Amino acid sequence: MSRYQRDLIQILKAFPYLPTIIAIRVTHQFVRHRVLKLFIFLTIVSYCSSSCVSQQQLPSDVASVIRVIDGDTVVLRLQGTIETVRLIGIDTPETVHPTKPVECFGPEASAFTHSVLKPQTQVRVQRDVEARDRYQRLLVY
Repeated sequence: MSRYQRDLIQILKAFPYLPTIIAIRVTHQFVRHRVLKLFIFLTIVSYCSSSCVSQQQLPSDVASVIRVIDGDTVVLRLQGTIETVRLIGIDTPETVHPTKPVECFGPEASAFTHSVLKPQTQVRVQRDVEARDRYQRLLVY
């Protein structure tokens, strides 16, 4: 028996739980490396899938502002017709709903939209996949 083997036996007798601790540490490192590899793999896959998908080109037009109804609804002259449009991605408190009272900060939202979209301002609008909402307003970005 070599000196190394004798020393190892003495250490194991002195610390009977040492093999368990070593096994736990090795297992923990193994799991940690596997989780890290899985994370890197999923990150690469998600990046590739998001960059490989082609963006659908939605039709865009130039329109002229006629008037602002409230913070998220505007009347535009679009391709020779007058359209009431709803601005997608903007949700402001109601100010002109026939059955609801004026909501908090609704007048301020309308005033801001009035200050940004003055009459006769030329704007570029991009239509959504869904053309109109339940009130028959044209949905645009």
